[in-house]
Amino acid sequence: APTAPPANRRVLGPVEVDLDAREVVVDGTRVPTTRIEFELLAAIVEHPHQVRTREQLRRRAWGEDWLADDHAVDVHLSNLRRKLAAAGARDVIATVRGVGYRVNQDLR
Repeated sequence: APTAPPANRRVLGPVEVDLDAREVVVDGTRVPTTRIEFELLAAIVEHPHQVRTREQLRRRAWGEDWLADDHAVDVHLSNLRRKLAAAGARDVIATVRGVGYRVNQDLR
């Protein structure tokens, strides 16, 4: 029987996110991410059944005192999605219009 991934790693289809090593791997190939991109992805994959609001994601990536608007979240997630798609992992992150982001339901 297959063993479950360690608690510090999330597997979503072809994507593996190692929360301790701060690494993202798609089909065995490491995908380089910025600190902000990784924080956003980690916040989403740590709670795969919940929608993470832009405010929650902004606080996770930049901290409580950051005053930039939530559009920065969209820009960084767009860059992250582009990197994941280039590595062969499309549609990992789903947008919930007017609310935020979550893991694509087909990958949970």
